[in-house]
Amino acid sequence: RNLIGVDIGSYSVKVVSLIGTEGSYTLAGAALFRLPGEGGEAAPITPSFLSGILQAKRIKGRRAAALMNGPSLIFKHLKLPVMPEKDMKEAVRWEVRKDLAIAVSPADLILDYMSAAKAAKPGDNTVSIVAFAAVRSDVERTIALFRDAGLELRVLEVTPSALLFSFNINNAWEPGVNY
Repeated sequence: RNLIGVDIGSYSVKVVSLIGTEGSYTLAGAALFRLPGEGGEAAPITPSFLSGILQAKRIKGRRAAALMNGPSLIFKHLKLPVMPEKDMKEAVRWEVRKDLAIAVSPADLILDYMSAAKAAKPGDNTVSIVAFAAVRSDVERTIALFRDAGLELRVLEVTPSALLFSFNINNAWEPGVNY
């Protein structure tokens, strides 16, 4: 199915229109819009502004993918022992909670993680984890923006993992090389 990709940055909105099916998309269109701003700060994005961008560029469809960004987004690199998935989820949650630098309760966070790499040394029984956490109200506000603009937000991704996925699809990891 077709998909609209949206990146709302600090000073611009980038939009791509993809056609095809999962695993086989073709770029149908792309647009970049500078955000109006005053005093060095960009104006906030409203649902009508977002839907207006799509209409102006004749981008059709409802399914969307977007990048999550903002000051409430937390990234943490962890090196943990290999363990069952159920235990890994709790271990990551505990590690992120113990170093929270923002004044928010753990219940108000949405947390996810991905395995970056298994240990390179023989006998090292650890895994490299990249954890992401965001304040629930910020995630809900982003979802509402897209819903109110007439879009069905299917994917809400964070920039570091989007870059990693993109690299994985287009490149081979070479042993001993830093990326």
